[in-house]
Amino acid sequence: MGTSMDVNFCYGVPPTQTRPRFREAEELIIQAWTRPGPFSFNGEFNQLRYVNPWPQPLQKPHPPVWLAGGGSVETWELAGTKDYTYSYLSFFGAKFGKRLMDGFWAKMDEMGVDRNPFRAGFAQLICVSETDERAEQEYLEHCSYFFKKCLHIPPYFFEAPGYRTRRSTEFAIKTNQPGAVAAAAALEKNWKTLTEEGFIVAGSPATVADRLVELAHTLRVGNLHALLQIGSMPHALTEKNITLFAEEVIPRIRHIWDAEGWTHRWWPSGATDRSARPAGAQA
Repeated sequence: MGTSMDVNFCYGVPPTQTRPRFREAEELIIQAWTRPGPFSFNGEFNQLRYVNPWPQPLQKPHPPVWLAGGGSVETWELAGTKDYTYSYLSFFGAKFGKRLMDGFWAKMDEMGVDRNPFRAGFAQLICVSETDERAEQEYLEHCSYFFKKCLHIPPYFFEAPGYRTRRSTEFAIKTNQPGAVAAAAALEKNWKTLTEEGFIVAGSPATVADRLVELAHTLRVGNLHALLQIGSMPHALTEKNITLFAEEVIPRIRHIWDAEGWTHRWWPSGATDRSARPAGAQA
């Protein structure tokens, strides 16, 4: 749906229209993927005389849908009802994320949906270097910049009244969901606190892999959205971070859910299924 700051304050969409617009857009996209055109779409917010996308998706009935969320109960229900994935996007780590993902899995249990970890994902800031000590030397400046400069949003600009539904607001209050308060708490953190509190996962490839495995099991997520360019990181350091993560971390974490025998039903068909590769195999 977009952040309230973008959609409501910058683009002028009334807060109470945000979710209805999102649901109508979802309906239009699914129809465009699955319904032979041309056809007309007459929604409350979108009126299109001719909808005739070409070429249509190769995957039938349509490509898998991945939802991104920040804690709305309604988004969980949409994921469970439509069999979409749900990924929690946050800059505050697994400790904050656990409160929310526990709520997601409780909702899936309530709806009778299986606990396949691949129906869930999580975004995590990650810094990889040759050793734990070198990671601090290389990345601390840029992580500090990120938390001190890039997350500064005045509380009155963070979320417009009406953007979040009553149910989701009640859940946020009960679980103390992160927001402006968590961002403020991260401002003065040193490297030790940033890593120990889980705001970032950093260190040698072995250290990073161990912490990511722990994170995946704690949150029960099968999809990791790795955030590898942080704050003021220059090109060369970003390239190093991506390379070490790809070559030395991914092989260590790729098969962590194999023992439970789950199938990733949301992976795009026809795309390379890297989860099936033996550890260390060439791409």
